[in-house]
Amino acid sequence: MQKNYELNLFLNPSLTEEEINKILDKIKNYIQDGKGEIAEVSQPDKRKLPYKMKKNKEGYYVLIKFFYDNSLVNNLRDKIKLVDGVIRFFISVAVDMKTATKNEIREEAVEKTVANGENNKIETSSDLNDM
Repeated sequence: MQKNYELNLFLNPSLTEEEINKILDKIKNYIQDGKGEIAEVSQPDKRKLPYKMKKNKEGYYVLIKFFYDNSLVNNLRDKIKLVDGVIRFFISVAVDMKTATKNEIREEAVEKTVANGENNKIETSSDLNDM
């Protein structure tokens, strides 16, 4: 079964643009060889790392969003571990945006219910004043 994943990559800051592109192409090929589908690849962004990683204070950050068979994710991890230039990486299951949409719909429904309840109270009190 395919799931939606995110691959967060931190690459060595001393890499050239050409070397970064080669690494990204290699990782994209690994994903596609496993019958995965790449949804989005962010541009490499040089950032200060939260802590030293392999003696580096900075690194290039890249986010790759993709669909992949969950039974093959461990094989993908093993392949990425062997890629030179990768300081650190982690693969996580992406948050399903439908869940967020359902929560927003629920919040709107609660707000409408509360608003309707307040309107009913106002109408009721005005009916009492007419007596």
